[in-house]
Amino acid sequence: MVIMALLIVSVYFAAFTNPGQSRDASVSSLRINEINRFLTALEEDAKTGISVASLRTLLAFEERVQSSSSFISPDEYGASTLNELAMELMINGTLGGVDHPLVEDSNMGIWAKNMEEFGYLDVDLDFTNLRAGLYQDDPWHVKAFFEFNIFARDNFTDSTWNKPVRVEAVHNITKFEDPVYTVGTLGSYRQSFKMPIPNVNFPDDLAAHVSGKNYINSMDAPSFLNRIVGDMSASEFGVESLVYVPDLPAAYQREKSMVDRIYFSTNNPQWCNANQQQDVTAPEWVIIDADNAPTYGFGCP
Repeated sequence: MVIMALLIVSVYFAAFTNPGQSRDASVSSLRINEINRFLTALEEDAKTGISVASLRTLLAFEERVQSSSSFISPDEYGASTLNELAMELMINGTLGGVDHPLVEDSNMGIWAKNMEEFGYLDVDLDFTNLRAGLYQDDPWHVKAFFEFNIFARDNFTDSTWNKPVRVEAVHNITKFEDPVYTVGTLGSYRQSFKMPIPNVNFPDDLAAHVSGKNYINSMDAPSFLNRIVGDMSASEFGVESLVYVPDLPAAYQREKSMVDRIYFSTNNPQWCNANQQQDVTAPEWVIIDADNAPTYGFGCP
């Protein structure tokens, strides 16, 4: 992308840097326009770069949870937040200072260095203040951002550019596994996030929701990013599922509320069988606690 843009730009620049040509205003203007086009192409390439780096970072987190069957503790790697770890992976390709195979060759630090070193026809580039992170502003997607300052100097016209840049990428959480299931079963059962049934209506869709292993948005539940670190606190971007108990290994089948954040915890609040409630059709093993039953269209007596 940017490499192709560079090749295209270089065709234009070859004419502009002929020693026999005068540095008149029209040539300078054309050259400056081409550099502007190049910088725009570079920003587009950065979007692709952060999309790849952030996806690989999230997969690195997933791999870490899978390999240890435990939530990620940022302080284990000398960080205070998951976002610090994400920035380290996306910018440096390391986790706790150690190269990570998923990101070591596809991080934004390498991207910036390659752009600086590529070199083309008397235009110098310098990238500073590289920052990256992850965040959510809806339940079903995680966003990554990459910020940097770019300084460009055209040694032909002596023109300079100094601008802040921010690019973003978006990933649907259905690309990833739910850490709560992996940790809750010590790695013996894994489940990926799944979007809600379209126009889901409880309690009519309760049986299909459970058997389909779908998730819903719940502001009482933890978000995707919070689940990675085992933070089960409520979030406006929270998601939750009802555990399909028959699919779990026998050692993890319990008679308690199937709301995932409760099922895989030590909490055991009062519950009731859904199929014993009026106008509810569900398998007899569908159990939900009294506080969460209204979310699924019924109440416990």
